[in-house]
Amino acid sequence: MVLTDAGNGHKVTVAFDEEAFGKGVLWQQDAERFVCMEPWNGWANSVNEAGRHEELAPGQTKTFAWTITIE
Repeated sequence: MVLTDAGNGHKVTVAFDEEAFGKGVLWQQDAERFVCMEPWNGWANSVNEAGRHEELAPGQTKTFAWTITIE
């Protein structure tokens, strides 16, 4: 995902493995003066919906990685 400031050309790039994170999300809360760019592996509140989020068995581990580049 890339967000570019049209005024000054600055860019924020969020890179992630799309197999690990199925969604790239741009969100803002209550008209605050910021936006968040995040890779997600479920939608907001999906943790409360059966079958809508990833679950690991007891003792199972999984590693997720992503990067942010600011230009």
